[in-house]
Amino acid sequence: QTYQAYLKCYCADCAVGCGNKIDSEPEFCAEYINNERKLLALTVLVAVGPAAINQGLKIILKILVRFEKKHTKNLRDASLARNIFLAQFINTGLITLLVNADLVYYVSALEPLGPDPGLGFLAGEFRDLTSRWYLVVGATFIPAVLVASVSPNFAVLIKW
Repeated sequence: QTYQAYLKCYCADCAVGCGNKIDSEPEFCAEYINNERKLLALTVLVAVGPAAINQGLKIILKILVRFEKKHTKNLRDASLARNIFLAQFINTGLITLLVNADLVYYVSALEPLGPDPGLGFLAGEFRDLTSRWYLVVGATFIPAVLVASVSPNFAVLIKW
């Protein structure tokens, strides 16, 4: 991590004016450029991924609510709204919280399972909602919520 900080300072602009060597030393800064591209792609994926999944869930849940055979349109709409809320809450918030939580610390029955670094489940580094949690995990919610708040209006805008 320290190496990446030095690389960023050398290859990009930094506060002390020592950087901006991307053009003059592209081979040395190639790793930095690749890391920045991956970071940008992951940021976009984290922002757009849950919103795209939520839109897919809406379509699927609209179809599934028809099979519930509600007697009135109000009951059908209430069921659809409840199901969409629960699906989006789980997809946007709960999964992220569980993936980053150290569940083994709180539930000793999960110890035999152990942390699984391959899937990232139960291997979270956060035992509580600390200020670092808000910087690392909480910051991923911001682009996801912004995209989710704007994405329903795209369909209306396209139809218009």
